[in-house]
Amino acid sequence: MNVMKVISDVKDVEPRREGIITRMKDMVVKLKKHNVIITEKGTDDPLQQIDNANSNFIEIYGRVFKVKADIIPLQAEESQNIRKDLDIFMKEVEQFRKEFL
Repeated sequence: MNVMKVISDVKDVEPRREGIITRMKDMVVKLKKHNVIITEKGTDDPLQQIDNANSNFIEIYGRVFKVKADIIPLQAEESQNIRKDLDIFMKEVEQFRKEFL
């Protein structure tokens, strides 16, 4: 279930990602324009950090998409197993009703 939660979380974040990245870059540019110190000594440029985070997310999104593709056959198989179990259960209930009546 944890895998499905991660897939869902990534799917929820993906549509908003580009807008968030754009707003963050715009904020950094405005801060730089007004000579606000936003970097600490020994750290990368904030725009570079944002680009790195975006690249990491895109890489993770690709991995999640691959895992999701790998899971689809397993989901279909489990769905078939549940349908079979449900059919067996329904037959048992029907048999019980006949015997009871």
